Amino acid sequence: MIRVLPYLFLLSFILPACTPKIVPPPPSADHYLQEGEGFYADKRYEDAIATWEKVRDTFASPEKTAHAQFRIGETQFTAEMYPEAAATLEEFIKQHPEHPRTDEALYLLGLAYYQQRLASDQDQTAIRNAKVTLETLLRRTPDSPHKDEVEEILRYGEQVLLESELNVGRFYLRTDHPGAALLRLEPLTSADHFTRRDEVYYLLGKAYFAANRRDDAVEAFNTLYRLYPKSKYVLKAQKFVEKSF
Repeated sequence: MIRVLPYLFLLSFILPACTPKIVPPPPSADHYLQEGEGFYADKRYEDAIATWEKVRDTFASPEKTAHAQFRIGETQFTAEMYPEAAATLEEFIKQHPEHPRTDEALYLLGLAYYQQRLASDQDQTAIRNAKVTLETLLRRTPDSPHKDEVEEILRYGEQVLLESELNVGRFYLRTDHPGAALLRLEPLTSADHFTRRDEVYYLLGKAYFAANRRDDAVEAFNTLYRLYPKSKYVLKAQKFVEKSF
């Protein structure tokens, strides 16, 4: 019995080494979703996005991948990553047009476009995209909780687009293309809410004169005086008429 004990003692060391290791299961989608929320709460936005991307790109649950995709876009917006947010939210809306959070995605997408706006004398693609997106939101949800803010943005965006047309018309007039100027300026006369319509009529008068349409030029200048008698463009129009007619 004494001789057997050393072998038993040695065997007790060998057996644990032969025991297979238990590999823990990979983290679940819920684990990553919750972990991402923790990062978001700590304002570690890039970590939150990277964590939710694991859910979006790895797991098969439509509900959880959609949730992750929305949170990615929302977080990119919060982090002021506006082009990235727009791309993510566009894809979310395309893939999930009837998702419970699609209206919120439209709202954020419109704001993401709006935040990329440029001055009225530059490209207005961002404002146009914001306008289309936010108008879609109000058509889908007329009583949206964001209605007042959205309508204010739409009013601002419309002014910018009108100013952009005015700038283009002024450019064509300055470069001796009165016909092209008229194509830009004439539609602006029907924009009653445009805050710079007095300038529109002044430029229209000059464009009509340059296009040898004197009667129309006189009518444009008379309309300017009738509608905006205190405008600074009235005096400019009078000086132009005295010099040119």
